Amino acid sequence: MITTIVALWITCSAVWGGNSVFTATVIDIMDQGQAALMSVEPVDPVQGAVIPPQPYSTVSVRGNFSGAVDGSRYKVMGCVETGTHQYTTALGGLATVRAFASNHLIKLSRP
Repeated sequence: MITTIVALWITCSAVWGGNSVFTATVIDIMDQGQAALMSVEPVDPVQGAVIPPQPYSTVSVRGNFSGAVDGSRYKVMGCVETGTHQYTTALGGLATVRAFASNHLIKLSRP
């Protein structure tokens, strides 16, 4: 029993490592599925050691989004902030958002 708990704790520490965890919806897939612009959802408390993104904010997340489409929902885990990301909006303006790298994405749904 104790061995199982210790193994689970070690596994969770390696995957989540005290970094940010949040739920978000894909707005746009970038870099052939290796990154996505996402809208942070207010469905669960955003948590993490880094300053977490605000609900409804747009963020850039680097991770494996193969098979994702606009509107796919993910639990983004094991995130570390990597700086900022600039992109061109639909109206032609330049926007800057916070950028994260995730080592664990859980697909919650696909539209």
